[in-house]
Amino acid sequence: MREYLPAPIVFIGQFPPPLTGYSLATARLAERISQRQPLDVVNIAGVGSKGRFTFHLSRIARVAKALARIFYIRVGRGGWLAYTSCDGGLGVLYVLLIAAVVRACGMRLYVHHHSYGYIDRTRQLMRALLAVAGSRATHIVLSAGMAKALAERYGRPINSLVLSNAALIPTEPWKPRERMPDAPLILGMLSNLTTEKGLFIYLDLLKALRKAGLPCLGLLAGPLANEQDRPRFDAMREQLADSLRWLGPVQGAAKKAFFAEIDLFIFPTLYVYEAQPLVIFEALERGVPVIAYDRGTIGEQIRDAGLMVRRDADFVSTAESFINGLSTDLLGELTHKARTRFNEEKDTFSSIVDFF
Repeated sequence: MREYLPAPIVFIGQFPPPLTGYSLATARLAERISQRQPLDVVNIAGVGSKGRFTFHLSRIARVAKALARIFYIRVGRGGWLAYTSCDGGLGVLYVLLIAAVVRACGMRLYVHHHSYGYIDRTRQLMRALLAVAGSRATHIVLSAGMAKALAERYGRPINSLVLSNAALIPTEPWKPRERMPDAPLILGMLSNLTTEKGLFIYLDLLKALRKAGLPCLGLLAGPLANEQDRPRFDAMREQLADSLRWLGPVQGAAKKAFFAEIDLFIFPTLYVYEAQPLVIFEALERGVPVIAYDRGTIGEQIRDAGLMVRRDADFVSTAESFINGLSTDLLGELTHKARTRFNEEKDTFSSIVDFF
């Protein structure tokens, strides 16, 4: 007698490479769900350089494979549920096609939103996706504020489920880092280093602090993503001299060492699609307060565990003023608030597979 195997969930998303917060979140969610539910995973990330014709051709081919898998799982295996992650920009078009096939097959659809680009501004592709997905679709969002903003932007009720990215961050035992009262503050930044992610704003902050005579050091981690930024980056590194240390890409133990060494995490992102950066939760998990621009759901992430800089404010002067007034006692208080803030998000949304 053949053993009965339940039909898997069709799980569609962009997986590394390239390694981004979005692709990493998708990979970690798939890993967590697969521990309790069988998955039929389809990677729809493009292959190679993003601007090349072959990149787009590979995405089209992978999306076509995803559509075929939906049909096969539904008709051949009796599957009833499909999940797809949703990025910003023209990538919404692919999600729209997936949603149309899922709905035509009579399956339940979960759309996981990872972008604020179509929430900050109305996008007709997103309006079309919401219509095609229909009222039975469940939209997985990163915070309650994101659910409210999405519904208000498009003027329609959204069947939403909040899943914080904190649920995707491994948690380890923690105790506050001991530091000498007179030791210089170590300001860290970790990202794919680009202008959009705030690289040069971070370096300008270090220059301003140095000019003001504040004892601070910069610890920078991540790859320089665009070679056209190299001349400006190298020139600013030379100006900062021993006030800045660049680690390059970090993973595993090197990433843990990075967060163990810094006092404040700086994230002056200008990225238009920014929603809920995993790296901010990684900082909070290690008890590191955060100074960041208010984009996406970052304000809900940080709350009182650091400083939120308004989009229309000057990041450098605002952060410099905050750091100048940062006493040892206040830093210690913020450190505990950072870990508490992470635990609040982790505990609230740690049951990430119960909705399937």
